[in-house]
Amino acid sequence: MMTRGDKKRRNFAAKRGLGYIPLNNRTSGNTGHHINNIHVIYMPDNIHKEKQHNQKTGYNMNEVNIKAFKYLFKHKENMKLPFNECKNIMKKNVNNFSKIL
Repeated sequence: MMTRGDKKRRNFAAKRGLGYIPLNNRTSGNTGHHINNIHVIYMPDNIHKEKQHNQKTGYNMNEVNIKAFKYLFKHKENMKLPFNECKNIMKKNVNNFSKIL
């Protein structure tokens, strides 16, 4: 079930022209990172802000997506989707995904 906070995040993403399908559960201290225009990975704020990036222009997105998927696969217990489905999403959104697995 979607919480009130999730609804706010989904609405904010929609205003930015982005979708909101989280691949993992949000935990305290985590920030949502859009790996593409639809999917979100929650990851620690300090990792998310390590490298400046921009979803619309693609600036540094591959580097941040690699970090996001590394975090996701390290914390499999928080995944909302099956591992293989997350892996397929990763293959579509990350160059050199062999660095992750």
